[in-house]
Amino acid sequence: HVLLVASVSRSFGPLAVLEDVSFAASAGDRMGIVGANGSGKTTLLRVVAGADRPDAGRVDIAPGVSVGYLAQALPFPE
Repeated sequence: HVLLVASVSRSFGPLAVLEDVSFAASAGDRMGIVGANGSGKTTLLRVVAGADRPDAGRVDIAPGVSVGYLAQALPFPE
């Protein structure tokens, strides 16, 4: 696998956004993340990209593999 997400959980205060999420991706895989607003898609991608840390579980990325993340809203100077 080039990416392994194992038992990842992430909460914000009392709100659990991700609970025990696990999946793996191999070279050449294509994946899509679909869900309602507020279901944790962005949180999951931020955890996979290393922008956020999971409260539990782990994310393993193979050596030599890089993960990029483009935020939904980019900060622009006033």
